[in-house]
Amino acid sequence: MKDILTRMDKSLDSFVKQFAPGWLALIFILPSMGLTYVLDRWLWKDFKISNGEEMLAFYVGPMTAVLLAFCLSYFGKMSTSRVMIAGLVACLAIQLPLFHHIPEVYDYVSGTDSHLYQRAANYMYEHKTLCSYDGHLLGTNIGNHYLYQPGYKYYLAALLFLTDGQLFRVIQFIGELFILMTMISLVCTLRKEREIPGGPVLVSLFFIGMVPSLLKSMLMGLTEWLAILMMILSFLTYHRRWYGACLVFLGLAAFVRQTFVPVALVSSFFVFPVMEKNKGWNALAFSLVLCLPFLHNYFFAGKLVYFADYSWWAERMSMTPKEYFWFSMVEPYELVFLQYFGIDVGFFSITNEIMSLLFIPLGWVVLWKMGKALLQHETLVFWGWLFLAALLVMPSLAYNGTACFPRFQMFNFSALIFLSLYLIGAALFHNKADNATRLL
Repeated sequence: MKDILTRMDKSLDSFVKQFAPGWLALIFILPSMGLTYVLDRWLWKDFKISNGEEMLAFYVGPMTAVLLAFCLSYFGKMSTSRVMIAGLVACLAIQLPLFHHIPEVYDYVSGTDSHLYQRAANYMYEHKTLCSYDGHLLGTNIGNHYLYQPGYKYYLAALLFLTDGQLFRVIQFIGELFILMTMISLVCTLRKEREIPGGPVLVSLFFIGMVPSLLKSMLMGLTEWLAILMMILSFLTYHRRWYGACLVFLGLAAFVRQTFVPVALVSSFFVFPVMEKNKGWNALAFSLVLCLPFLHNYFFAGKLVYFADYSWWAERMSMTPKEYFWFSMVEPYELVFLQYFGIDVGFFSITNEIMSLLFIPLGWVVLWKMGKALLQHETLVFWGWLFLAALLVMPSLAYNGTACFPRFQMFNFSALIFLSLYLIGAALFHNKADNATRLL
């Protein structure tokens, strides 16, 4: 009798392992597909702008697919490749009702950062050049060096070459799949790292909660989502010991968002000690990517300038330097500070509040756990970590960083968490190559 019960138990366990993932996928996919269809038919009204409430249906597929991937990875114990395939198939199935939008042309709202990137990308596409001519496009005499964040315009220009110069909705579908596959790979990788302070589940849930904000950033044509994906790819390649690629992605993240430069430099210090070969070539590759703004500004504008020059903004606002200082640095300080706790007083929106509360509280918990681990094992590293946190946060606190909440919050929380992973790996395991990679 005992043998019969044992065999029945094994058979049931085998049945669950074989068929439960399929049923779980159907439970996720079918209702989400129906919701996508309803939202699209209900909200869409010949919409020509990149993002808005009319685009709500575009959020359902990637969000559902990431949640499904999390369940299959943590509870189904499926391999990374199978989880990624399942997530991709689920997202495409859910978005079937949206496929008729693929050939539609859209535009970014005039006067926004996104529109600036679009104009620069169009210029580079039409003139087949790597110079974005920021000063010419902005109508200012400051010069044609970088006048705003440099990297994203090249991503957009590359996509324009694929779509013959038109902003088709397929570009947004590509962005969604890029976010989806990167996040699934991150979740599957974190599952293997039991020594992360706070645990892999907590860190995974933080990034899953950030997916709606990433999608919003991508659909709006902002830079933060792409910089965060570069950070994730850097971490993933470090985990696989592809150190050259890790450094290149660190450099690209800094190229997309220059506030990441200090974090990229410090993180690189904890990559080089674990390399076993090609240190010189990897250092050269990292330096070249990190120096791209210098190279562009020198060869195309004749200026040795590294960081984007936003002095044109005061001119555009018709303000004196003193007025601009008050407007950009003093007046909004308290409003921006509250945003880091998920409260957007200046431009309250229930949608933005929900998006922020999905990841900001978890972000504070994760950073508390990681900061506590650093303080216990290496006090000097902990204070360095706090200093870098201040360098990251200060630009958004100081320069009126209230627009498109929670874009700056998700970027800075992500940058600090990945920096913490590199620092904790060094502090806990004393920079030994055979041990440092146990955590990362």
